[in-house]
Amino acid sequence: MTPHKQLFTLGILLLGSSAYAQTWIGMARAQQEGELVSVKGIALNGPELGPIRYIQDETGAIALYPGAGSVPGLELVKGDEVLVSGALDTYQGLLEMSPVLSLEILSTGNPLPEPQIIFPAGFNEQRESEHIRLQCVAFEDAGSFEADQTYTLEHYDGIGFNLYIPEGHPLVGQAIPEQPVELSGILSRFNGYRVLVRDMDDLAASPCLYFEGEILPAALETGSISLNWETNKPCSCRVLYGTETSLENELDIPGQFTSHSALLENLTPATAYYLRAQCNSNGFELLSPVRIYSTASNSPGQIEVYFNQSTDPVFSSGTFPSGNSWPEAEAAILERIDQAAYTIDVAVYNANLDHWIDALVEAHERGVQVRYIFEDQASNSALSGSLPFPILEGNTVELMHNKFLSIDAADPAKAFLVTASMNWTESGLEDDFNNVLIFQDQAMAKAYRTEFEEMWGSSGPQPDLAKARFGPAKLDNTPSFLSIGGRIVELYFTPSDRIVPLLAERLHSADHDVQFGLFILTMDELSAALKDLWFEGLDVRGIIEERYISGSDFDFLLGQGVPVQEHEPYGLFHHKYALVDAAAPDSNPMVITGSYNWTNTATTANDENVIILHDADIANQFLQEFEARWSELVSVGELAGEGSPFRIFPNPNSGEFWVEYRGIPVDDGLVRIWDSGGRLVGEFDSLAPGLYVVSLILPGGQVFLGKMVVE
Repeated sequence: MTPHKQLFTLGILLLGSSAYAQTWIGMARAQQEGELVSVKGIALNGPELGPIRYIQDETGAIALYPGAGSVPGLELVKGDEVLVSGALDTYQGLLEMSPVLSLEILSTGNPLPEPQIIFPAGFNEQRESEHIRLQCVAFEDAGSFEADQTYTLEHYDGIGFNLYIPEGHPLVGQAIPEQPVELSGILSRFNGYRVLVRDMDDLAASPCLYFEGEILPAALETGSISLNWETNKPCSCRVLYGTETSLENELDIPGQFTSHSALLENLTPATAYYLRAQCNSNGFELLSPVRIYSTASNSPGQIEVYFNQSTDPVFSSGTFPSGNSWPEAEAAILERIDQAAYTIDVAVYNANLDHWIDALVEAHERGVQVRYIFEDQASNSALSGSLPFPILEGNTVELMHNKFLSIDAADPAKAFLVTASMNWTESGLEDDFNNVLIFQDQAMAKAYRTEFEEMWGSSGPQPDLAKARFGPAKLDNTPSFLSIGGRIVELYFTPSDRIVPLLAERLHSADHDVQFGLFILTMDELSAALKDLWFEGLDVRGIIEERYISGSDFDFLLGQGVPVQEHEPYGLFHHKYALVDAAAPDSNPMVITGSYNWTNTATTANDENVIILHDADIANQFLQEFEARWSELVSVGELAGEGSPFRIFPNPNSGEFWVEYRGIPVDDGLVRIWDSGGRLVGEFDSLAPGLYVVSLILPGGQVFLGKMVVE
């Protein structure tokens, strides 16, 4: 018995028979270890995995373990619906409820939650203990299954993973499949992720038919949605779709193909549609995950980009931000509030700008319905006193970290969405470095209104606390793909949208360059993606505010040679953006921005939003911001000079030179060169005359910078 479990047993005796407030499993998972929680879910397994049981609801899954102090009777079988209370504990990395303090079986024989198709690269904390499916996997081992053994399988994408067979498992003695299988099971953890299966039915023969990538929109029009997708083998497909999760409509696509397309017509403008593809080959059915797409709206589709600090016009490709000072950003936001005619929905982390709240009060007084969600753990002095409109405290487990306004979402001519990284504070507006996006688009405003009302718990003027969902309790009910003024825009909210694998994939789509400007970076999967791109030879540069915070990946990236700068000047570098191919306009440039910090808490517990804009002009406007900050930081970096162990010789030169560290020439692989425009130079032996910045990044992470003149 662990010491903290002894403490919990004592706590139980003191509490007696008092009940614990029931919560969603996703919310329970976000609590601190040691907390007492009560959840309801469907059992995914029975005794075949030993004493442990896994239960799942629509927000997540968790393991139940009858440790010391547990009530008897954890004899669940698959399909049991159970109400259970217990203490959160972690064993070998797996989050469990142990001891189990109370248990009630509510019903039996329920269908299991549909196993979600997953890749080994997608094994993460958000999927832990869930019912999953892996397509086309093959065992590396042969013979028969043995008890208490771990087996290695390889996914069709070439990545391996582990499967564990415990003592007393039904597969012990059964032959290990020699052909690929479609594996269903539970994602568990024991010092690393591993998959658990229940019986041979979880290892169904697989024809290795799968989707090659995502089902992406070719076009999103006001009355139609056009889709394209690929399968690795010829098959016949149909699209199931509708405005509800029941997918009440279907479109058959005749013929057997590997390249598929579908045109869904007679749709309603600015409306979210749930869609999935169903493909068949030789009696095998292949289902894609359900995704949500929005038809285009009848709005102008204008997108304005504001920065509250200066940008560098030298890097403009002919486009410029709508504003690059805090007075311009403030005026734009207040103008949208003043012009609101019907509704304003606000979800903002914190606020001390009294005159902004006064603008909302004035809107309310002229008949606009104002609803406001805030984060109680943050300072919100502007909300003190009596307000004429209702306000709601946000995420009580972690943070309601959004910063958005959805305005007049019901009117295509008046609908606006204001969002990005800026909090409603004096420092956030005037001193810190932030971006603001303003969309004149009904589909965008409606998507954010949907997110707002899920947190509000109501579509009416007053919140409904009984139905309000925050953090891990939220559902994936907003469109992922929209078309705004002809631009494809992706929209995601955490934690309901599993954002990290998707962001890593978007980063890996880069052909030429990636720039990232982040307040904080602790999400290892995203840092690894940036490192991989650097090793592939792409121009990767970044700015991070928080270098020394616990878990920061700043020094990891620096140690890998990635040019990354710590933001040290006055004012917080509060951005949360990444640019993909912003310097290569023919390579589908995109901007990733929003309120989402690249951290585990923002991924799994906070209320956040992420916008991905596929647009060369907007990417260039963000590049102007990045280059302005990069130039400021390089200019105050450690420059080679008298007493420096770093030397460029000769300097000036005619393009032929070498770099020394403590008098010893260094390997070219440790050296990077940027031209005066801040662009990475790929070929050292063909430098044109001009001024360059040369960096030496030592294996230990130390960085030296020097200016070099080529004559």
